[in-house]
Amino acid sequence: MEDLESLDGDGPAIATNLRTAGYTMIEAVAVTPPLEIMEKTNLGFNTVLKIQESARKMISADFKTAPPSNLILA
Repeated sequence: MEDLESLDGDGPAIATNLRTAGYTMIEAVAVTPPLEIMEKTNLGFNTVLKIQESARKMISADFKTAPPSNLILA
């Protein structure tokens, strides 16, 4: 199993923050909605997206994150 520190854009401080918020596995980071991670970790949206992109590459998941509903224009 890969360690959270191996994610691109993720150092020891962010990895500790993710673990404290309950994200202990790369798979969890890859599939959790970014806004949920932001709320639990106080990380910025772009930081979360970068970490998730790296996590998805590591687990070979190929999907896109939908924009937050408050950013979708009618």
